[in-house]
Amino acid sequence: MPKLFIHIGASKCASTSIQTFIFENAKKLNDRGLLVADQNLLFGSRGDNPIWFFQTLIDRGETGEAVSRAMGVLGDRDGVISAENLSNPIAANLFSEVAKRFDIHLLHVIRRQDEWLYSSWKQWHSKAGHSLEDYIDYALRIGEPGFAKTVHAWSPIAKTIHTVSLDVIDSLEVEIMRWLGLVDDGTFRRLPSKANPTFDFRIVDLLSRHSAAYDHAHDTKIDDFVVKYSKLAGSVKFHLPKDISSKIMAHFHDENVALLGASATNIIERNSFSEKIPIGGISETSEHDFIIACLLESMGRMSAEMEAIKADLNYMYRASNAPAPPPPAPSRERRRWDWRRYLRYS
Repeated sequence: MPKLFIHIGASKCASTSIQTFIFENAKKLNDRGLLVADQNLLFGSRGDNPIWFFQTLIDRGETGEAVSRAMGVLGDRDGVISAENLSNPIAANLFSEVAKRFDIHLLHVIRRQDEWLYSSWKQWHSKAGHSLEDYIDYALRIGEPGFAKTVHAWSPIAKTIHTVSLDVIDSLEVEIMRWLGLVDDGTFRRLPSKANPTFDFRIVDLLSRHSAAYDHAHDTKIDDFVVKYSKLAGSVKFHLPKDISSKIMAHFHDENVALLGASATNIIERNSFSEKIPIGGISETSEHDFIIACLLESMGRMSAEMEAIKADLNYMYRASNAPAPPPPAPSRERRRWDWRRYLRYS
């Protein structure tokens, strides 16, 4: 049977980097017989993330007829899909019919649950006004992030599930190529190394107590502002206090052993984090002073940017309102030639 390679996330686990690698190499993959899907689940294209295609089907409770129709275009050719919301256990049902015609091979990328929970709180739940402590307690009660639930849902459908942790692999690029059954010949574009911006805990903690600053949980206007105007607000990689980190990792110990094996789990758990900033948000600089410093820095950068824009506008104004230069006087050669031509035909 033809093969269908699906990267299912998880979210917050280098999905953007993986998708960039796949999509930027889409032409090369297509040429090698691995047809890459785009945002509308059309294969053999430049590739794009069909996350909203699948989310619409999930929200409607559909059974996967649209997915099955899209797969029909592939015929007996192999396909590649990448969408991080396919880690939702419900999404596995969308491929139950497809599995009768394709051998499905999954790439399931995960990370330490303590890191995942902090990242999830920072990006979404802090904007809804939840404190980090409350969110962690809630997540542990419901078993979030639920990596094992994803594998359990996909197991009856997928032929293989390649679960890897970002914390123990040497090269994500190598894992992707291995999953696709390819050997890197040096012509593939490299995996992007740029990480998502991270903000000092004190900023996120403060905003979680004033969530009205956000329109919704996916609002990024403040994030975009900080990235653009404040280098001071960018923090070193934040680590949870050791006692909280240990509590989370102990909660998911058995799950990690089942997913990754005892050896990888021991490596992850031995790599304990040092305490950086306690949950209360207090560090060497008080939260109040730090936020003021960030605002002043941002105002300074905005002022410099406005001055540059002002200078550009003044230059454009002067250029557009300058008087037109007088026409150039004819050269002597031109006058001499005109005079002789006049005599010749008069």
